Amino acid sequence: MAISEGRSIEIDARWENLAALTDYTTEIETEFALTSEQAFVLGLVIEEIVTNIIKYSYAEQGGPLQLHSTLENGELAIRILDRGQPFNPDDADPPDLFASIHDRQVGGLGVFLVREMADSITYHHDDASGWNTLIVTKKASTEASIAPLVEFLEQLPLFHEVDQATIQNLVQSAEHVRLAPGETLFSEGDSGDDCYIVMAGDVDVIKALATETILLERCRPGAILGEMALIDNSPRAASVRARTAATLLRITEAEFVTLMHANPTTAMALLRGGTTRLRQANAQMLGGLEKKNLELASAYEELKSAQQELLRLERIERELAIARDIQRFFLPPNIPQPEGWQIVAFNQGALEVGGDFYDVIKLGGNKIGLVVADACGKGVPAALFVALTRSLLHSNAQSLAARPEIATDPLALLTAAITMTNNYISREHGASNMFTTLFFAAFDPQTGELAYVNAGHNPPIIINRTSRTLRYLEGTGLPLGIMEDLPYKAKSTILAADEYFLGFTDGATEAFNLAGEVFDDAALTNVLKNGDFHDAQSLLDSVWRAIESFVGEAEQADDITLLTVSRNGS
Repeated sequence: MAISEGRSIEIDARWENLAALTDYTTEIETEFALTSEQAFVLGLVIEEIVTNIIKYSYAEQGGPLQLHSTLENGELAIRILDRGQPFNPDDADPPDLFASIHDRQVGGLGVFLVREMADSITYHHDDASGWNTLIVTKKASTEASIAPLVEFLEQLPLFHEVDQATIQNLVQSAEHVRLAPGETLFSEGDSGDDCYIVMAGDVDVIKALATETILLERCRPGAILGEMALIDNSPRAASVRARTAATLLRITEAEFVTLMHANPTTAMALLRGGTTRLRQANAQMLGGLEKKNLELASAYEELKSAQQELLRLERIERELAIARDIQRFFLPPNIPQPEGWQIVAFNQGALEVGGDFYDVIKLGGNKIGLVVADACGKGVPAALFVALTRSLLHSNAQSLAARPEIATDPLALLTAAITMTNNYISREHGASNMFTTLFFAAFDPQTGELAYVNAGHNPPIIINRTSRTLRYLEGTGLPLGIMEDLPYKAKSTILAADEYFLGFTDGATEAFNLAGEVFDDAALTNVLKNGDFHDAQSLLDSVWRAIESFVGEAEQADDITLLTVSRNGS
């Protein structure tokens, strides 16, 4: 590789050499004192034109690639030469900018953006020498023109309902972030105070599971990244790393909030997009395991006694660890705590992967969704079914809560969310003969109202602090996954200031000790009537200590999940 006077560079057109081009653009920007507009075009040439040459012209086999940059009378000219497969950008069909990110045909958007931002693009192929020459020019303007970027954003589905002035303000204030191939934008677990729109290049969304890293999504120009962390104030759920050189538009939290408040339709589009990506990510994580789980379940016992199969057993154990991480991933890392109330939860798996789960969901309007559920069976199959059920219910509930006509009616919201989840599971996975018992409530901390649907689950218990009388929230429908279009009735009660709520799974009342005795409903009732507790945390601790003391050294036969709610100071 050689750089001549900071204006020319020649490389072997391979992915590992893109870093040299990134350094080249930095030198050109400094030496030529490029405007931000010219620098953006130069970056696009590297991120889109050059990566296309590597991938398509040379089919990733390498070959000579030259860049020559000149600046004359304020006009930047970038000359790109290669001897790969000829391709004239003018022959490329324009991309369908009105299609969704997931439905849009791959490719073409980066070239389109270069064409929009540059002043001119000319192409020539010399048959005698075999060289392809592409020349891109951009003049410096006294006022940076943002029209092409505004037009680009306007044509994305996310911005269809946003007025042009808002988009112009966003483009003017937002920062352009450039990534070299392999560079990380943010990591899983980082706090999220901004989001990004991919303007050029490809970036990968990746997640670490046990000892492996899986690719959740490959994002191309027009995709938005990191918006869910701004919506629910949670840490980054995955990492983002540049696959090629890439340029992104950074939107701060303040800019994001302004955009959402001014355009409710855009907020809904983001929420739908986020839930769609969540479902797709879940399906991608689970897809590779669904086929394997039956093999693992039947093979595990055989492999334990076969010394010659030790290496295969270790591989299976690694895959079970991945499945365990998936189950833990679907339990909320942080539980929302509404003002004046305490909500705590606990899950103890019986096997490496369990079938219980709980969830606490923000439903909007200060309402909190409470979920306690139990998928039939145990082990990997139950964990996969838990992931499916939890993801569907979570996304359906939040999507419905965002609709003004249903958000104020918790009974209708619960019934619709449960029905949508049941119908999908019954229709798409009915052949698995698996089902989930589930209690789902919408809790209003301001009034204490607890609207709920009990789909065949153990009735949660409401305990009066003074009298220690108990109320049971009995079933209002059958478990999820039995058949489509089952009727689910929603009911409502009040959780008074001097009452506690306890939701649990059947493992809490079916725990056996070494003598074969069971910690049954009567034993649980005795704890609730006579136990020493004063709030949600101490109630959960009292129940768990009683179960743990009763079971002793006996191996736990089923998962145990507990969820408690009380007023602070109760």
